[in-house]
This record gives sequence, structure tokens and C-alpha cells, in this order.
Amino acid sequence: MATNPPTSNEYVSAEYLAQYLNVHKRTIQNFARRGAFKTYRLGPKLVRHNLAEVLAAMADQ
Repeated sequence: MATNPPTSNEYVSAEYLAQYLNVHKRTIQNFARRGAFKTYRLGPKLVRHNLAEVLAAMADQ
């Protein structure tokens, strides 16, 4: 994990988001599956989320 806080334009993993938001990784996956925020697939098993989009979506919830 990075020691510096992420910037708003940073793309992060579900694991990182879960730790950052203090929720379970499955919660992040469920929100993404429901379309609460966009998921960026960079490879067959490599998925990232834009931190700014996720924080905005969580603020709207």
C-alpha cells in the first residue's frame, strides 16, 4: 500500500478503497456492480476505480 494519501485523479483497487473507506472489499464490489460508480477494467483480472468518482458517489448515498 502507498504511504501517501491518494490524489483525486488516482485509480485504486477495491482492496485499497475498502481500507480507505473502512468497509469490506465486497461492499466496494457490490456498489460497483450496482453502478454507483464506474469500474475501469485494465486486464482480465485488473480492475481499478477512480477515487474522486467513488468519493462523490459515497457522498450522494
